[in-house]
Amino acid sequence: MHSKKRNIMAIFLTAAITLSVLPPALAAAEPPSDFNGAELDLNKGLDFKLNDIIKYIPIAQGYPKGKVRWERKLNGTVSAGPVIGTGGTIYLGTENKKLYAIEADGTVKWEIGLSDSPNRLAVGPEEMIYVAADPNISNEIYAFDASGNKLWEFTRGGPEVKIYFDSPYSSPAIDANGVVIIGGANERKLYAIESDGVKKWEIATGGVPGSPGIGKDGTVYVGDTNGVLYAFTPKGARKWTFSVDRTIYGAPAVAADGTIYATSYRHGLYALAPDGSLKWSFEGYSFPRTSPAVGADGAVYIGTAAELLAFNPDGTVKWRLNTGDTVRTNPLIGADGTIYAGTDKALYAVGADGNVKWEFAASGIGRTNHVIGTDGTVYAASYSSLHALGTVAASSISLNKSMLNLQEGSGDKVTATVNPEEATNKRVKWESSDNSVAAVDSMGNVIGVAPGTAKITAIAEDGGFIAECVVTVTPAPRPAPLPTPVPALPFSDIEEHWAQANIVKAAGLYIANGYPDGTFRPDGDITRAEFCVLLMNGMKPEAEGAGLTFADRNHIGEWAVKAVSQAVQLGIVNGYPDGTFQPDANITHAEMIAMVVRASGQAAEEQEQTGFADDADIPAWAKAAAALARQSGIADFMRNNRMEPNAKSTRAEAVTAILNMLDKK
Repeated sequence: MHSKKRNIMAIFLTAAITLSVLPPALAAAEPPSDFNGAELDLNKGLDFKLNDIIKYIPIAQGYPKGKVRWERKLNGTVSAGPVIGTGGTIYLGTENKKLYAIEADGTVKWEIGLSDSPNRLAVGPEEMIYVAADPNISNEIYAFDASGNKLWEFTRGGPEVKIYFDSPYSSPAIDANGVVIIGGANERKLYAIESDGVKKWEIATGGVPGSPGIGKDGTVYVGDTNGVLYAFTPKGARKWTFSVDRTIYGAPAVAADGTIYATSYRHGLYALAPDGSLKWSFEGYSFPRTSPAVGADGAVYIGTAAELLAFNPDGTVKWRLNTGDTVRTNPLIGADGTIYAGTDKALYAVGADGNVKWEFAASGIGRTNHVIGTDGTVYAASYSSLHALGTVAASSISLNKSMLNLQEGSGDKVTATVNPEEATNKRVKWESSDNSVAAVDSMGNVIGVAPGTAKITAIAEDGGFIAECVVTVTPAPRPAPLPTPVPALPFSDIEEHWAQANIVKAAGLYIANGYPDGTFRPDGDITRAEFCVLLMNGMKPEAEGAGLTFADRNHIGEWAVKAVSQAVQLGIVNGYPDGTFQPDANITHAEMIAMVVRASGQAAEEQEQTGFADDADIPAWAKAAAALARQSGIADFMRNNRMEPNAKSTRAEAVTAILNMLDKK
């Protein structure tokens, strides 16, 4: 008697222990209600290993709540999207035949009416937006530009069909050349459509094709309702097929090593080599509801009837997270490895170890797939709203300087700090209230352009917070306006100077002028920018000037910009190997002679010897010019037959070299 009681108790205890370690989806007496009566294979579900139990992560209460950046209410139920463009614009469609473009801050950029309710969206190169219509109404796919203008529409040979339950219709995929790949038509064909709307090719499949996936080499992978996975070349030629016993409707995913992953209806995950051979398969779960996703570490993620599953690249289970509801959105993997997956009730952010980082509850949040912005923001749609989630918002912006004094032609850097420190998006836009006074580039570098006052404003991209710096620009000393008429001795400091005649001649030809105090300062240094002005004053070219691409072009004073651009266009000036012009650097003898010889139009041939006594000191790039300058008399002002290539040129030497060159032309 006592023995029978002990046996009965042991049976009940064993059953209790067994149920306590099973995932709720396997221990439940009934399948989820959204299976529409589909039967779970509990015998297959019970075939698990001990390590699967250890890695099973149950649903928990009280997860941290996802941060909500903003919420945009829409006038209709979301039926397509969201997808995101290269510029950060989010696109999504609603059942009442609307297509929305929403900025990253939640403002509506534009909305347009459509001929049909949108069902699936994709964004291609040049911000082309592709819209697949509701397959219950239309078999069209439409293309729009980034402004919402319709470019073309393409009619497939039959309406799309819904494969099983709420499984995806065929979503468009875009290859590297902008070709749109889409199937799902009941005529059982897969289409490739050029970016201009012209059909590239079509190919028949045995069953209704699902959503395609594209490999790095352009290979197109797609499954069909007959359980066949196809691989096609970018030109539409069949490479191979692989058959399973159930429908393949999700888009296959391709790992970095070329492995192709595909899920089949009910319980199959398959890993195939690039040649189509089976590497491994896993059937220890029921009802996969998503396409697979592959992380940077090679881990594979799929959503099922009540779980988010993670697999190692060798096919072993990494972990299983019980979500308590069907995972409907394709797993999405962030740059930091976080996996995002949504059910009808909640969106989960899950670490690579399977632990939930946060959740966001909203009805219908798992009806459409999610996207991630460049700053890590997750954009997810509930029934009639778009939510921006998971990032830390900016709260303010400050500058390291509130006032800045610059001399005309000089510059300084202003640094912006976006707060708080952990803010996700720290991008800043810079503006000047008057670019004719002070200009600023995208890095906060400020250049004084002309005397006056201007405000430099830093604008935080996230939140639009602003900070200002008042810039005061004072005049820079420069030669006085050309005197008219030119007196016999226009300057007080050139009498008995060796270059007196040349200086007077240069002033008369409006090549050079003096300073406000009536001096010329013949032995003073001359900068590269100043020499360009004198040289162009002498040549008086008709050229308008080339656009300046020097890295320090903003440091070139406005008074010298045209002369430098003309010299560049004429091939007289090349700049330095680091891409700079260095306008304020003193021009050397070697640089000056090279520029003057180029301006002369004479061909400078390579010479072993220049004829100068200090030939060994002349750099190789200047030897040909130096030899020609000595032979032609352009350099007749050089003393003691020495060029002194690295010596700083004087203003007197500059006008003499230019006049000598003009005499030889």
